[in-house]
Amino acid sequence: MNSLTFIIGDRKDLPEKYQDTMISMIRDFDSERSPFEPHLMEFYRNYWKTPRPLERETISVYAFNKSMELVGFGHSFWNIEYDNLDHGSYQIYVVPEERRKGIGTEIMRKLFTVIPTQIENLVAAALGGSIGELFLQKFQKESCYDEFYRAADLSEFSIDKIKAINIKEEQRISNLGYKFVELESFDYSSKFDEEKYVRMVERIWNDMPREEMSFGEDVITPDRYKSQIEYNLKKGDRNFGYAIAVKETNDPVGHTRVLYNKHRPSLVEQDDTGVVHEHRGHGFGLALKYKVLEKILVELNANYWYTANAISNEHMIKINEKLKHKIVGKKVFYELKRSEWEQI
Repeated sequence: MNSLTFIIGDRKDLPEKYQDTMISMIRDFDSERSPFEPHLMEFYRNYWKTPRPLERETISVYAFNKSMELVGFGHSFWNIEYDNLDHGSYQIYVVPEERRKGIGTEIMRKLFTVIPTQIENLVAAALGGSIGELFLQKFQKESCYDEFYRAADLSEFSIDKIKAINIKEEQRISNLGYKFVELESFDYSSKFDEEKYVRMVERIWNDMPREEMSFGEDVITPDRYKSQIEYNLKKGDRNFGYAIAVKETNDPVGHTRVLYNKHRPSLVEQDDTGVVHEHRGHGFGLALKYKVLEKILVELNANYWYTANAISNEHMIKINEKLKHKIVGKKVFYELKRSEWEQI
């Protein structure tokens, strides 16, 4: 496509006169890959200025038509520390009025030519049934990982009933020799042995279903976990929840955390929930979610609490169904090997 011009680099390489357009395009891209309303524009302006975590590298392609209007972009991200150093992810977006002209494919080709040689697999995600999924299916027919978006209407819960459930659950948990510990941002490091807490998180993350996705296990260190929370906070998220711990030793054995951003006040996002293997079978996952639900109802003025679970994660799906989470969409992931994308 000789009518296209490209800028390849980082955010700083995009001329300032295009930045407002780019920020709006990122918001439009988010609106197409999620069943929920995107954040307000102020969130994306802040996101654009927020440095990404140091353990990740990125490269971008910005596409312009013959009138030098910004019409699309491609981003790729990959780890440069810790794990999965031969894996990355990518995003492609073209403004609606310029679609079906091959621009998305051209952006993809340009992006793939500057992916570092150590990257052998790239994954992209889209909303199931969307134009984004149709684009990804041009290059890989079968998804490698599917998860359902589920949302609970918070108006369907009675605060008094949830409080009553939690009073009973706290006593039941205590009788079993455990306790709840409230969490906010970084305070896990003062309430627990930090190494033990992060090790618990690592075990929970690595126990999640991966279906056909080729990504390997995560390596979570205290510095890495702290960096990820810090990044969420810089984007404007409040990060809070509960842990469950052995009373006698104060060892954490499970937790749940949610994210809430003032620039999307109608929604609460479920960030993470899990219990390590040897402490399962006591209903801790559901108990943790009831605890955080009470906090959501008391402290926030949100309309919906949403989550996403792998289709194969039957245990967590049952928990979420008990908490009135209904399917509102599907997120699908498609993975390309280097030998495949080099043929595009």
